[in-house]
Amino acid sequence: MRFNIKNSSILLFIGLLSCETVPENQNLTNPNIAPMETCIEVSELKKVELPAQTKIQYAITIIDNPPYEPIENKVKREIVTKQASIYYQDSNGNKVLDICDKENIIFGSIGPEIGETINSKS
Repeated sequence: MRFNIKNSSILLFIGLLSCETVPENQNLTNPNIAPMETCIEVSELKKVELPAQTKIQYAITIIDNPPYEPIENKVKREIVTKQASIYYQDSNGNKVLDICDKENIIFGSIGPEIGETINSKS
């Protein structure tokens, strides 16, 4: 089989003609359609408050005090391991983030942060 430049040129030309050009996507927007509000009113949602998770630690300090008994101090501390949070859920129990009037409600993490002491008692 011989390779002929004339035949390959014709095949290349036919191949290029058979390609179809596709126009670029044009974003067509209809200015007559009003934007749809997708947020959900707070009155339609259930507020869920998750309390902070904590752990209790004891710190004991002993100071030698010869010839007397050593001085001992025991402190109880409650430390936050998971911050408290508030979220809202719909009637199906799904967590909702797109809430109307977000400026007037509290949601997300609240209270003392992880590692902070809530209270201490001797």
